[in-house]
Amino acid sequence: YLIHTCADQFQELACNEFGSRVMQTLVHLNDDFRKSSLEHFRLHTNLLGKSISAVFLLSVLVRISDPAEIEFLRLEAVKNPKKWLTNKYYKRVLV
Repeated sequence: YLIHTCADQFQELACNEFGSRVMQTLVHLNDDFRKSSLEHFRLHTNLLGKSISAVFLLSVLVRISDPAEIEFLRLEAVKNPKKWLTNKYYKRVLV
């Protein structure tokens, strides 16, 4: 039930401090949820520029995922370097 709720309300919960912390635990416990979370960030990278809680969730995903699964981040940064270097949340992802 918890995983379905997090998946259904991904954007709201990823940007919420408590929701993000719950999701950080869930991505460790459930590989399908981890993959769907990565896909959500791939489709909605704009979330990263809005919330440090979303950045913390993505940081966990980066640490526990294969490099090929997070290649979209490098491609996004190369496609729009100014956005990634001027926004403090995007810079945090780069680090």
